[in-house]
Amino acid sequence: MSDDGYFDGGDHDVTPLDTDQDGVIDAFGIDTNADGVLDAVAMDTDGDGILDTMAADTNYDGQIDAIGYDSNGDGQLDVFAIDTDNNGTLDAVAVDSDHDGNVDAIAADTNDDGQADVFAADTDHDGRIDVAVADTNHDGQVDLAVGDTNGDGVFDTAIADVDHDGKVDVAVADLNHDGSVDAVAMDRNADGKLDVFGYDTDQDGEIDVAVIERVEPSQRLA
Repeated sequence: MSDDGYFDGGDHDVTPLDTDQDGVIDAFGIDTNADGVLDAVAMDTDGDGILDTMAADTNYDGQIDAIGYDSNGDGQLDVFAIDTDNNGTLDAVAVDSDHDGNVDAIAADTNDDGQADVFAADTDHDGRIDVAVADTNHDGQVDLAVGDTNGDGVFDTAIADVDHDGKVDVAVADLNHDGSVDAVAMDRNADGKLDVFGYDTDQDGEIDVAVIERVEPSQRLA
């Protein structure tokens, strides 16, 4: 799509279409690989003369696997739905919520059960994802979260519910952003309270101080 909102077919074969048969061209079919079969379409869905939706079969299997939509009418696509595993079902959505040309929110269904289980966001709108959460066992509850606290594009904190009981039992952090974990906290008896702590005090990449809170016999796991 060109900057003015009109489609530029470039070197591809383009077929004008009048989808509502009102005598006005409102869509273009595109044959991107010159095999004689249309594999993409660009449409003006609201009749304002500007193309706002594109759908494409990117792997040429006869199934649409990517759709883009211009939600605010500025001529730039800002909502995308994608079939990531080419099974005929759209399973990921990406959104440019502030219309700066960069995707800043993503939701994906990684196991094709119809429920999104991975979410990611660019919260400071610098073009890099800095928060992500996941439901790793597909029970409908988030059990893993990672974050980039200093905006350098590298995740430096993580929390996890490894036993899927709804309570955080592991947390790690790279406090000085050198690529090595230097703080760890764990809940060793699954009571919902972090009771083991480790620190890399000299920042050499190895935990060298540990603090373990006493667990009463009645609190210990059988």
